[in-house]
Amino acid sequence: MTEQAWPTDTVPVVSILCITYNHEKFISECLDGFLMQKTTFPVEVLIHDDASTDATADIIREYEGQFPHIIKPIYQTENQYSKGVKPNPTFNIPRAKGKYIAICEGDDYWTDPLKLQKQVDFLEANPDFSICFHKVKILKDGQLIDDYITKVPRFESTLLDLVAGNYIHTLSCVCKNRGFEVLGSNFRYSPIGDYYFHCMNAQYGKIYYINETMAVYRAHDQSVWSNKSYLYRQQKTQEARKVILKDLSKDHADAINVLAKCHINTAYFLYRDYREEFSLEDLIITDFPAYTLQLASLLFDSYSEIKAKESELKEIKERQHSLSFVLKRLVLIVKMKLSNLKRTVRENVRHYFISNRS
Repeated sequence: MTEQAWPTDTVPVVSILCITYNHEKFISECLDGFLMQKTTFPVEVLIHDDASTDATADIIREYEGQFPHIIKPIYQTENQYSKGVKPNPTFNIPRAKGKYIAICEGDDYWTDPLKLQKQVDFLEANPDFSICFHKVKILKDGQLIDDYITKVPRFESTLLDLVAGNYIHTLSCVCKNRGFEVLGSNFRYSPIGDYYFHCMNAQYGKIYYINETMAVYRAHDQSVWSNKSYLYRQQKTQEARKVILKDLSKDHADAINVLAKCHINTAYFLYRDYREEFSLEDLIITDFPAYTLQLASLLFDSYSEIKAKESELKEIKERQHSLSFVLKRLVLIVKMKLSNLKRTVRENVRHYFISNRS
């Protein structure tokens, strides 16, 4: 890519979106992964540095100085993420000129120099596909390991598969650039922007998986997702599902039904296993518009089922409490009998020695 000499006004085919924050240990490997790409088309790298407090911005400036026609950064002086601003849709997508978008955060990196070429070639040859992604490795504790985070259903999938659970690593994704057309009115409320973005894109076409490792996802202490607890991830996934449900087109009724069922099932299990953390109403989609009577019925029936399970759990706890009370009584009785037995034994022993003396 670095050796290509496109005219200044050439429109890029791919816009790479990269957000960084305190990635000084990783950003060089990330940018090198971009620059090593061998393509037959022009590429731009749109970076948003969110007011890093380390040397990240300085490193980016060095690359910008060497490759100003490729590296196009924005350097914030105040952190935007802490204000609730989402950098990619706010700062990077509006300036993306490419027909396609690729995404990779500053702490991850690409390993295959033909990654972009392979994905763009596929999408160009198959216009009925909206997303192309691929296999990744996980770098954890200094070791490269197989992906344990996602489970890909098959090589070709659809929105119907994706709403059941996200299996796309964002650093592996190339999709068609639809600008703000793909973003619904509630995007800013989604705590998992990647999953929302993939689902909205999948409304326009199928999803293809390339079974080749072409990138590395870095799981480390600073990761905004992989280092979080299971409960935290489930909570945020539930919040994201609510937002996706609101913004999915009504044309995708089947996907809406599947997503609603997933939301309801997860709500039940969270309420069952972590009920001290939630009220039931926090988990149910109380403001979800009923697109169909069938879906409204589904939500009502599921809510009723959870309420029934709540009563059942309460009854079980009461029985457990009763059993616990009985067991405590038994233990107390046994202790008393043991105490009486010890007293009797001591008295018999004392009586025996007194009798023998006389």
